[in-house]
Amino acid sequence: MQNRNSRVENGTSASLVQNGLLGDVDMKALKLMCSDDELREWMTKPFSVGNQTCATNGWSLLVVDKKSDYPDMSDKTKSVYPVELSFTNKLEISKVKAAIDKIPLIDCFDKVVSKCNACYGEGEVEYEFEHKGRTYEIEHECPVCEGEGQTEQVSKIPNGKKEIDSSKYVKLGVNRLNIERVLELIKVAELKGVDEVLYQLPVGNRPVAFKIGEDTILFLMPVAVAVDIDDCPNIA
Repeated sequence: MQNRNSRVENGTSASLVQNGLLGDVDMKALKLMCSDDELREWMTKPFSVGNQTCATNGWSLLVVDKKSDYPDMSDKTKSVYPVELSFTNKLEISKVKAAIDKIPLIDCFDKVVSKCNACYGEGEVEYEFEHKGRTYEIEHECPVCEGEGQTEQVSKIPNGKKEIDSSKYVKLGVNRLNIERVLELIKVAELKGVDEVLYQLPVGNRPVAFKIGEDTILFLMPVAVAVDIDDCPNIA
């Protein structure tokens, strides 16, 4: 059984600074926040908003001092940033981790890769059809494995490991934040080497803003779900 008191430090949000990573921490943070959604290509790499460099995954937006002449995407972020900010609340990262420790652990399952039984691993299949008395044949990408030649399924048997339930939430004021978003906050704070951040609660349907160090801002979008907020651990 995994030690609940050490899972944040030794798990997803292990201290990147203490592990000795070198280089430009801002660029590391930006890459951390980039999306892997190929359908929204502009989110897969850093971009500019005025004199700042940003990155987003659609739920979080990271803002740092300008790093390079990336394409300006101000029109994409104008509903979130730039905005007037006033940071008056403090939040200790240790308290955030303590709240996350109250989130239940769930079983982990391995992914099982096997040869596609539709194309027998070839990635292509032959189609045959008739039209006006004639028979036609065509060889095309296998629709079952999408040309990969193999399929991937999740095992029904737990592998004995545990992980934080990423579907859960924590609360900050009257706002609920998904665990994945809070882990992003911890990662960026550790990259910047800070153990305390400032934050501004949103007005209306806007994200929570966190000031991390002197020159980094992280916006996290709260969620509106049918969950009793009293059931969510409080991070502040």
